[in-house]
Amino acid sequence: MTSKRLALSEMARAYLEEMRALGIDDRGYEVFVGLSREESKRYHWHQDQWILAHLSGKPRPRAEIDEHVALREKHEIARLQCLG
Repeated sequence: MTSKRLALSEMARAYLEEMRALGIDDRGYEVFVGLSREESKRYHWHQDQWILAHLSGKPRPRAEIDEHVALREKHEIARLQCLG
């Protein structure tokens, strides 16, 4: 059975909930506000890759950076609209 929650630590989930960054989609899956389930999983993957690149000092491919930025912008616009 597939979990309906994103693969987040409880500490990360608590922080993201406080920031109102998480929501539930129409199928009951936890998502980043403004993103689909698949986009949310990709965004979370990109967040992990950003941390790994930062720690290792290795640059990320331009296409990964572009996708990450696009997903972040989509998410942040929706999150800020929810906050009013």
